[in-house]
Amino acid sequence: MVRARNVLPGWRRQCAVFLTLVALSAFVLDMAPCFAAVVTNAPAGAASDNTLPGRAWTNPLNVRTSDNIRAQASLTRTTGPTPASQYLKATNFSFNLPANSTVDGIVVGIERSGALAATFRDRSVKISKGGAIAGTEQASAEIWPTTATESNRWYGASNDLWGTAWTAADINAPDFGAAIAVTNYSANNNILAYVDYIRIAVYYSVPPSVNNDGGASNVTTSGAILNGQVSDWPSSPTAFFFWGPTD
Repeated sequence: MVRARNVLPGWRRQCAVFLTLVALSAFVLDMAPCFAAVVTNAPAGAASDNTLPGRAWTNPLNVRTSDNIRAQASLTRTTGPTPASQYLKATNFSFNLPANSTVDGIVVGIERSGALAATFRDRSVKISKGGAIAGTEQASAEIWPTTATESNRWYGASNDLWGTAWTAADINAPDFGAAIAVTNYSANNNILAYVDYIRIAVYYSVPPSVNNDGGASNVTTSGAILNGQVSDWPSSPTAFFFWGPTD
């Protein structure tokens, strides 16, 4: 019989495993990792990035806090192409995932607004990996609110990797981040698009470690596989393991 129970609430959890086995029997348990977490950070750096040509952002470092002091792009309409911005790229999020973490998903939150209603839409929303704009397109067709009704928009999901593979080192790197560009799709002229705050939440899990409380031998792990052997016990031995992260 195998029983597992969560002993910590929420995203952080640990499991205790009890085994009742027949003497001289071997066991193999395939269990999902028992430790998962989500951490949300704000950036220390931001800049206008011309990977996508367009109007540059001014005061990009204003996206580091949610304080209504905003980065801005002037998207004046002319006789040329529809006015659109470069990427506003935020980086240096200071994540510190354990080296053996598995990245499960990434969510980006952006507080954005416009000087006038019914004027702006996302041009592009992507991730920054290794300093380069990358990943699947996450832009929304939603109309941006005005500054009077500024709101946060979440992009991605707890199981969304944005179309690319990740290691803990990728997430912890100072050039990991997020980028957004905006388009003025209206006939309004000489107006400003604003971004107040950019944050990133990273969902990750950590492979379990095993502390044998006695009664089993040759206990090993391989990913989420627990192997071992019980011998020289009474006819109905019970072994206890702590199955969770290494402290």
